[in-house]
Amino acid sequence: MAIVEAVLIYNPQGIRGELGQTVIGRTDDPNVLKVLKDGIISKAIEDVEMWKDIDSGITSVYQADLKKLVTILSIILPKEDLKPNLRALDRKLDKED
Repeated sequence: MAIVEAVLIYNPQGIRGELGQTVIGRTDDPNVLKVLKDGIISKAIEDVEMWKDIDSGITSVYQADLKKLVTILSIILPKEDLKPNLRALDRKLDKED
């Protein structure tokens, strides 16, 4: 079974280029994955909007990238996997007469 994780990586930049990556943390928390998915798609939409009135060729490239991104993310992060595990508790209320 595949696991989708979000990984926070520190990439120091020095005079000689990359000095190596350091993993700060990782999570498979559905809430974090949903926020990242939404943020990535929002940024891609902003890129399309930015280029819309500037260059139609570049806009087409960004639109294709957006479509591909949405397709890929919907496959690896389906909506049902991002829903929290909620369950109803059957409670009987004690009534005092």
